[in-house]
Amino acid sequence: MREDEVVKSPLRRAFFKTRFNPARIVNLCFIVVLICSTVLTWREVRVMEGAWVASQRNALNNVANVVDRQLQVSVDRLLFFRNGMQEALRTPLGLAVLHSVQGEFEDDRTQPYWRIIRDTRRTLPLYGVSDALVSATPGLKRDIPLLHNELAAALELGYLFRLSESSAVVPRRAAYVSRAGFYMSTVAAQESEEIIHRYNRMLARPWFTSQSERQNRARGVRWFSESVNGDALVTASVPLDYQRYWYGVLTMSFAVDTLYERLVETRQQDDSGEYQLYDAHFALLTRSTPPGVQSQTFTPEQKAALQRAIRNSATGGLRMGTRYINWEKLRHFDGALVRIQ
Repeated sequence: MREDEVVKSPLRRAFFKTRFNPARIVNLCFIVVLICSTVLTWREVRVMEGAWVASQRNALNNVANVVDRQLQVSVDRLLFFRNGMQEALRTPLGLAVLHSVQGEFEDDRTQPYWRIIRDTRRTLPLYGVSDALVSATPGLKRDIPLLHNELAAALELGYLFRLSESSAVVPRRAAYVSRAGFYMSTVAAQESEEIIHRYNRMLARPWFTSQSERQNRARGVRWFSESVNGDALVTASVPLDYQRYWYGVLTMSFAVDTLYERLVETRQQDDSGEYQLYDAHFALLTRSTPPGVQSQTFTPEQKAALQRAIRNSATGGLRMGTRYINWEKLRHFDGALVRIQ
């Protein structure tokens, strides 16, 4: 045994000397420290990135909530108008002025165009077309049991339209368009000959044609973007139904400029991101950059990728090159608010 130990002892010393060289031990410790520091640094970067993404999401959420609240006021007001008209269809007020309107309508209904004006300080005029034009236009119908009630309800709506002019958010245009051949609008017709042209034009607008029972089964509020006389507008419309019959459409339009002002007012001073508001068809409505300042743009491929992402998720974010894009769908508007950083 001693002889074996004497023989193996030099071999052990040689093994430990070659395997546990002090320089090698130092190098090994350095590698371990390097790996640990790399993992910790990576973890810290991920935590910081998560915090940065959360801050971007919070900044977008704050602005989206303010814009959404403004649009919610418009939606609530539109539904209030519809509820008022439905109640008037059920039980119209027994006022002499309402009965006089119904009588004047019977006298003028065969004329090519007509208007019924009462106290313009309190209500709005009614504009209409002839029985012949109603009969010749698909989708219109004047021979309905509650026609006089609808006329009274429209006149009562004029009172509500006048009251809404003193609210904080005033629409560019509010109107009721009936399938019985008449309408009421906060934008007055300047010439009598204009009545027919304006009525036919409103019948062809998407905010009217898309409110049929077939195209809007939920019978809820829908938003549309349009350009009228060079002004960019967003329009909310809702159908008026009573006893399973579609009477017409209530609509309110707002200038896109008011949404731009809201974006600029809401954004924090230290917020360097750019906000862009898109409609349901991913058409750009407005952005937070001042006029004359170059804004962020997307290539067709980037726009398609962002559109797919928004379609699949109500909120989210993705990177496009050096930019971080996050979005949030609005609850009371058929569109999304996008933030670019």
